[in-house]
Amino acid sequence: MWIVAVCAVLVSIQSGFVSPGDTQESGTPPSQGQAKNAIRSAEEVSAKWKTASECIVAGDRDCILENLDQIIEEDPEAWEAYALRARVRDETGDWVGAESDRRTLAGVGGTYTAVDYRLSKAIDLNPTDPDPVWQRAVHRWQAGNDVVGALSDLDLVIVLSDGVASKEVHMMRAKLLEVQGDYDGAILDYSTVIELKSGYETTALTERARLLGLVGRSVDAERDLEILAEIDQAMHDDRIIEASKRIEAHPEDIMSLYMRGMEYADRDDLGAALRDAETIMRLDPEGWLGYSLRSKVRRKTGDISGYREDRAMVRELSGKQN
Repeated sequence: MWIVAVCAVLVSIQSGFVSPGDTQESGTPPSQGQAKNAIRSAEEVSAKWKTASECIVAGDRDCILENLDQIIEEDPEAWEAYALRARVRDETGDWVGAESDRRTLAGVGGTYTAVDYRLSKAIDLNPTDPDPVWQRAVHRWQAGNDVVGALSDLDLVIVLSDGVASKEVHMMRAKLLEVQGDYDGAILDYSTVIELKSGYETTALTERARLLGLVGRSVDAERDLEILAEIDQAMHDDRIIEASKRIEAHPEDIMSLYMRGMEYADRDDLGAALRDAETIMRLDPEGWLGYSLRSKVRRKTGDISGYREDRAMVRELSGKQN
């Protein structure tokens, strides 16, 4: 979420406002040729930021990194690019590259104060746009641990969004309100997330149930837990239905049999899980998936000796396949 949130406003931050240290030391105005080159360079960088944003939406990290590399090559002081590239490199396991980017940030104005200043300038340029306010809220919380400042920004985001913002805004405000001890306020934000039906219902219900328990509203907490159990059951049912469709089309689809059997076991339909395990062992007697599934069934039924035998077979057969 951090990457998507940051990139949503990066193009607007490239709009050319001046921050401390950005002015020319000599005070000499640029020539017409220099001005044209600067405009052309700014347009190219802006286009690369736009492409990077599209790559983020697509989840293509290689594409993100390629465009960030080009932005930095064009503008070696593009602190936003170093910050974003460090995060992407973290996610791809390039710890050395990420650390290098963070060290570089210190020399190109990527400090907490500089970032906060630039985001504030973006807000000044368009005070009715909630996006840069959201960016500053994220920055103040994640980079500066400024709960009060982040909450103030989140309140403004919600006002600018006509009272109801995105699920991320309400989820973040709920967490920060809890940090401040405002459990009732946090419960209200989690309720808003649930009402939005945004895909965060399970997380919001879980957190709301926990807080309801903390404030002594045990009946309401129990109701949320019952809803969560129903959602969990429905998810198991959906996955079983999808796996069964694949098995019907391809009866020897061992992986779908395994996945369905695991779902059966999770919902304690152990007879159905055992049947899938036996089918897998018949189709693939030298494979370990059937034993893995049966070990789960045996553990749930209390057959510890059988469970250990199956786990030993899993280790033996998986070792042969490797």
